[in-house]
Amino acid sequence: MKKFTEFVPEGWVPTFHNEPPKNTEKDEVDRFLAEAVEPDLLDIIGNKLNAAVDQDKGYDKNVRYIAQRVGEMTDEEARSILKAFYTVHFDDGNLSSEYKDHITELAKGYPGMGGDPPGPRDPEIPYDDDKDEAPEDYSLEVRFQASLVKYWSPYVEVRAVTDAYDDPNEPCETIRSYFVGFIWMVIGAGVNQFFAFRFPSISLPSNILQLLSYPSGKLLEFILPDWGFTFRGHRISLNPGPWSRKEQMFATFFISGGGTPYITTANIPVQLLPMFYHETWATFGYQTILTLSNQLIGMGLTGMLRRFAIYPAKAMWPMSMPTIALNRALLQPKRKERINGWTISAYLFFFASFCFMFIYFWFPNYIFQALSTFNWMTWIAPNNKNLAFITGSQNMGINPFPTFDWNVITGGAGDPLVVPWSTLLNVYFGVWIGTFAIIGVFFNNVRNTAYLAMNQPGIYDNTGSSYNVSLILNSAGRFVEEKYQAYSPPFWTAGSLVSYGAFFTVYTLGISYCLLQYRRDIWSAMKDLARGVQFWRKDEFRNTHHDNTFVRSMNNYKDAPEWWFIALLLVSFGLAVATVEHWPTNTPVWGIVFVLGLNYVFLIPITMISAYTGSTWSMNVLVEIIIGVALKGRPQALNILKAYGVMIDSEASGMASVWKIGLYTYVPSRAVFRSQIISAVLASFTCLGVLQYQLHLQGICTPAQRFTTKFTCPGLQQFFSASVLFGAIGTERFMTHLYPFLKWCFLLGAALGPFFWFIQTGGPEMLAKWKPQYARKCVQWSRRANLFNPVNACVGIISFAPGNLCYFTGAIYVGALWRFWVRRRYIKWWAKYTYVLSAGFGCGIALSGIIMFFALSYRTGTTKAPEIDWWGNNAPATGFDGQAGPRLDIPAVGYFGPPAPFP
Repeated sequence: MKKFTEFVPEGWVPTFHNEPPKNTEKDEVDRFLAEAVEPDLLDIIGNKLNAAVDQDKGYDKNVRYIAQRVGEMTDEEARSILKAFYTVHFDDGNLSSEYKDHITELAKGYPGMGGDPPGPRDPEIPYDDDKDEAPEDYSLEVRFQASLVKYWSPYVEVRAVTDAYDDPNEPCETIRSYFVGFIWMVIGAGVNQFFAFRFPSISLPSNILQLLSYPSGKLLEFILPDWGFTFRGHRISLNPGPWSRKEQMFATFFISGGGTPYITTANIPVQLLPMFYHETWATFGYQTILTLSNQLIGMGLTGMLRRFAIYPAKAMWPMSMPTIALNRALLQPKRKERINGWTISAYLFFFASFCFMFIYFWFPNYIFQALSTFNWMTWIAPNNKNLAFITGSQNMGINPFPTFDWNVITGGAGDPLVVPWSTLLNVYFGVWIGTFAIIGVFFNNVRNTAYLAMNQPGIYDNTGSSYNVSLILNSAGRFVEEKYQAYSPPFWTAGSLVSYGAFFTVYTLGISYCLLQYRRDIWSAMKDLARGVQFWRKDEFRNTHHDNTFVRSMNNYKDAPEWWFIALLLVSFGLAVATVEHWPTNTPVWGIVFVLGLNYVFLIPITMISAYTGSTWSMNVLVEIIIGVALKGRPQALNILKAYGVMIDSEASGMASVWKIGLYTYVPSRAVFRSQIISAVLASFTCLGVLQYQLHLQGICTPAQRFTTKFTCPGLQQFFSASVLFGAIGTERFMTHLYPFLKWCFLLGAALGPFFWFIQTGGPEMLAKWKPQYARKCVQWSRRANLFNPVNACVGIISFAPGNLCYFTGAIYVGALWRFWVRRRYIKWWAKYTYVLSAGFGCGIALSGIIMFFALSYRTGTTKAPEIDWWGNNAPATGFDGQAGPRLDIPAVGYFGPPAPFP
């Protein structure tokens, strides 16, 4: 084998950098990369990257670019890159322990080089202890790994869907991309809002809209003329050429950024409809300002998140990969590659998986529903209560084969093809903890839970019926003590009790654990943020701390300055103050300030957990509890502050995930900012327009809709019940008399965070300093212990009522198959097809569900929906599991629980 330096042509000086000049043409870049790399080196790097070879074009540009970077890097530079990388990523759960061990050994060097002493060596590599020159295999490997870290990504998941460098001349923020994004955003937001009150719900997810936007862009490519003008040195044309990947992604940002302002479109009908609060003062002006301030106030905090959850390579955002993969499948140039015997292109594979799931979903969802709810163990003895409680799909779901429905498999922890394996395991472990906790609570009849269903959501009265909140309110929607004493206290099921306990725990656990576990990352980001807020400078501050190719590539474009976000935050805060001051909301301004501060405290932990692991949680329960104490007897104030409390972190984290996709696809940051703000404003008006029509539908949100349009509004019912439970009855009564032990969950979470940090990181670090001879064992233990994430485990417990093991077990099987068999044995196939398969399945389910709704469910008459009456559809609902009944019968006195007067 040649020496490594012989692969570089004599006299060649590298001139291509990660930031190519703006006038560099795409074909010139391709030609330069093809001529700059020796074929032998190209083959070596291609094999290391598990890259497929096009029969006509050879390796793609990413392989050639990384080979070029390997050729120009020195061993010393490579080791310094790997040392700095390991310092940040030693606790990274998205990297395997084997990979981190490998990086550690490479960073230590080789015998004879001096400096740091080498660690244990692989006996298969014949090192010469007397050599001063780097062994050939070592030199190649250390440069290769360092080049991936600095010039691409250490994550194979990211490399599978991204390019290693940017083409700054590719069209992005064009007139046609604005038009396509606007049209499909309006359609998606309108359809999603229209069906938001339906049960079961139906929606147009962003991947469906992303798929539909592609032919729209291609159509404009063919029909629009090349008419345009020059503005400040840039030509703006109706048709700048072929529909590009950046244009497709920019249009997708419009679609995913707009969404549906689901909190305010729940708050407004609860205020207006007569079966709820019937507050006629909530005019369209009030609705508009409330919705806009809710949508935008969180986005104003996203600028701060760039340093924590966007720029760092460690913030991988695993749930964003299918969006990028679908974009590449639609627009990536087709290559004639043979991968593990497969020659089908990524686009055709997407179409095949889409068609398969579109057809298959008819079976578990309509034709053979037992495939979806496969509670086969209860069929052995359908009326056996204990068997139904333990194995039934409506209860605990301890069933090795609970479903064959992809929609159910992905309904718990998320898509197992996308979610990291460690996250799946942590969440699944938490679900098992919750399962045994619920069994203990239920069978011990804690707080009368045995008189109710085991794992159903909602609140109930002392006869086991759904809690009728209207019986404890006056005509103005205020709580009346005498009516409460004449009716009943509210009760939770065992599933809800455990789920809410986990909700209380995760808030303090999330803060304490993240502040300790990610303290270095947070401190570095805070210093970087402080340097970034520089109002007096004309040029925007450009982050240079995070040394990865995606951040450096943004130097080709103007950055979105900090003052944009601060101005947006101030304007939206002003709108929020105007909302609560101008209309009779009974909401003090300090409530807005308090909720904003509360979200600010939790924003970084919530977003970092989501960015690192793909898991997240909501602020709604914590806001309900605190506002229920501070503003007792004001349910409407609770609803308004809850809307802000949920949307601030949700919008900020959502915009951060979109921004990360923009970083991965080299979309300029200013374009991302504009797409998110414009789409949020337009989606708000779209949803409000549809909402005006919905509010005038006859019988909306009444039981009469159950057999017609099915607009029974279960989400609004739950929203209204929560406002009464915490806002009217009050958190104090709830936490003091009804469920007093739940308040200790906050203390439990605060204690568990430092405990797990000490076991996983703090303790091993201290021991390694005290006993250096055990340092290596401490590092190994810390790596293995950090695979467990207590926050994700707690999120698994939250999933109950109505979630259970049925929604997670299937995901574990698929995740294990993909992680340990497909990815290890067929890595090239995995890299090319996995995320495309995920997107295809998701699109197939969505479109199939929509067609089933319009073809079979949506009717203007009063007849029941057509069904196929046979055993395969009837079996899941027969027996005790289908009834989801209680364990104990109501006592002879006609109610359970304490007699009046209630505490």
